[in-house]
Amino acid sequence: MNTGFYTNPIYLEHDTGSHPENANRLRAIQEKLESGGLLERLILQSGRSATSQEIKLLHSEKLISAVEAAAESGARTLHTPDCIISPQTFNAAAHAVGSVLDGVIEVAERRLDNAFCAVRPPGHHAENDSAMGFCFFNNIALAAEFLTREMGFKRVLIFDFDVHHGNGTQHFFEERSDIFFASIHQDLWHIFHEKNVRWWRRCWIYS
Repeated sequence: MNTGFYTNPIYLEHDTGSHPENANRLRAIQEKLESGGLLERLILQSGRSATSQEIKLLHSEKLISAVEAAAESGARTLHTPDCIISPQTFNAAAHAVGSVLDGVIEVAERRLDNAFCAVRPPGHHAENDSAMGFCFFNNIALAAEFLTREMGFKRVLIFDFDVHHGNGTQHFFEERSDIFFASIHQDLWHIFHEKNVRWWRRCWIYS
């Protein structure tokens, strides 16, 4: 089985300090694969940076500009306290999108059997025009949109397993029939946000 493993040193340069979402998450994955002798069995891919046009498949120009400007200005956060910014955050976020896009293309065109993308920042909280919950661009949502819009896929399933609900991903696709989003999570804090009360009235998986 050909399994692609996408990662890149740029992700370590998205500096979030001691925040739980930090570079050590990727270091731990790499170390575990190396110690278990699994890394040599994977097809290593460095990925690429997504273009602005690719990110604009789902995100607004306003958000793209805001992330880039915040990184260049030396700002520490964007939109919420959890969205910590550093000088390389925009580059890392754009590269994360590009790597996930490359991964799904390689699998869709059967050059890989499957792929694992060890990228950061993560993405499932990011909305159309706002960063949220340490996410800036919604990597998996953009990949699903690319598959349907650019590659002609009729059905795509996103299975999200995380402590938190993937609000951004749901909001992109909750009225669509071609992309199905299932979320298994534990944290209910989002439903108390007035904007997101409608989540409680929809059918989503909770454990």
